[in-house]
Amino acid sequence: MMQTYKVSLCIKFLASKCDYKIKKHCFVQSTNEVEGAYMALKLTRKKLPFKTASIEVEKVEVVE
Repeated sequence: MMQTYKVSLCIKFLASKCDYKIKKHCFVQSTNEVEGAYMALKLTRKKLPFKTASIEVEKVEVVE
């Protein structure tokens, strides 16, 4: 059964002098939490032009 998940991501840009952090929320439809998190990571990586960014999943929750 498909459910909508809210995936909270933390994107860290590794600059030479200082580090930047951005919090982002994605809404994805998936059958389970793990697939939803992978889908959100994949979509975010496609849109980021920076190769030196690290992306971490902070939280995955079901939206009703």
